[in-house]
Amino acid sequence: MSYGADYDEINKIFTFGSTPVEASAFTRNSAVVTAILLLIAFTSLTMTFMSDRKTKSPVVYLLQALVASLSVGFSTIYVSNFVGVYI
Repeated sequence: MSYGADYDEINKIFTFGSTPVEASAFTRNSAVVTAILLLIAFTSLTMTFMSDRKTKSPVVYLLQALVASLSVGFSTIYVSNFVGVYI
């Protein structure tokens, strides 16, 4: 019973017909991108919670909180992609 091509044919297709997968610039530098995103997140959180809220407008306060949460979210995605691809 045959379910397809034999091993030699599949090996030839793989050896000569496939192209290597190239990592993108973000994947190659995911540790740097993650560190930058976390730095942005902690800076924004510090500006949001450690400064005087009475002198800030609510729009600025919400914008800084939004930037912090998005930075943490994106850095989590980068870390999970790095762990899923390289480990």
